[in-house]
Amino acid sequence: MVGDLEDLTANSFLKPIEFIREQFDKYDVVLLGEYHRIKQDLEFYCKLIEMLPEMGVSTIGTEFLRRADQQLINELISSNTFDFELAKQLQFNMSVFWGYKEYIDVYRAVWKVNKSGYKLNLIGLNDSPNLELKNRYHAEGVELTKKHWKEIGKGCSEEFWADAVVDRVVKHNEKVLTITGRNHSFTSFKQPAVRMQDGNYTFIRFMDDRYGNYLKKKLPNRVYNIFIHSPNLLLDCESSSLPCNGEFEELFDKFGEAGLSLKKTMYGDINLIDTMYNPGYEQLKLSDIYDGYIIHTKVCDFKHVSAIPNFINETNHITARKNVWNPSCCNLTIDEFNEGIAHDAEIQQLWWDRCYK
Repeated sequence: MVGDLEDLTANSFLKPIEFIREQFDKYDVVLLGEYHRIKQDLEFYCKLIEMLPEMGVSTIGTEFLRRADQQLINELISSNTFDFELAKQLQFNMSVFWGYKEYIDVYRAVWKVNKSGYKLNLIGLNDSPNLELKNRYHAEGVELTKKHWKEIGKGCSEEFWADAVVDRVVKHNEKVLTITGRNHSFTSFKQPAVRMQDGNYTFIRFMDDRYGNYLKKKLPNRVYNIFIHSPNLLLDCESSSLPCNGEFEELFDKFGEAGLSLKKTMYGDINLIDTMYNPGYEQLKLSDIYDGYIIHTKVCDFKHVSAIPNFINETNHITARKNVWNPSCCNLTIDEFNEGIAHDAEIQQLWWDRCYK
């Protein structure tokens, strides 16, 4: 690929924000797929949000807020002053372990655009599983059946994420930018489900129930998904590597930040090997998963997000204990919760460092 790189020039690529602008000229919804907790990603979103009015984009959908909190979200982005405490509450409602400043900075960026006079909507996409019920069953020693899980997950499906976006596009004739984890943003790609057996991962089936899959079915030819540069997760789910053997890092070294199409391009034809997405596929190309690619920072320069001090405190500690996914967290102290939030961000650095070993 280095030989091909030598044939390219800076004019071969657009800057990431211009690349997104170009996609909104063609599509109604652009999906950004992130790795999670990368500080530069959140800083990039804030810069992008400033430019959305020029692109005619009037709604942002995010995985990191709940549909159930939409009224509070509306209050947050339309108030005279930005309510940081309300923003923290909204993050807490989505996940008691998601106390990160930079995600709230994104909501502040939306609020700033609205203060300028442009109407920019922010919609929550995520579900509201009944974790308190789940943990009560666990405390009572109840073995969870499909019936129990249906009760716990009532109203939960990534199809509902898609419905929230379709509503803005179809009923309100809006263009929508969405920000989610990269697996949620798959559109045509069917993610493989695997099972650990005898120390190896065994392919089970292909899944087509991610948010992007549903959106593609409901809005065919109107959606475009973009991978934001980040490490590959390998099949063991415990190690990582540079995406595409470092090809995009070489591109960055030569041209700086870039946005590029993967369809019918040499980068889209790069084969993926031994990633968590390979099981079930004889051959898998990058363009089989994503339409476009953005690199704004090399992996070696990634910084993790900042934990909000005292995100869990005396006022929300009991509620936090009742609303954790892992029952082993039900008895955590305030300090243990906050240390866990910080650790989940800091541990990312180890994954990124492994990419260069």
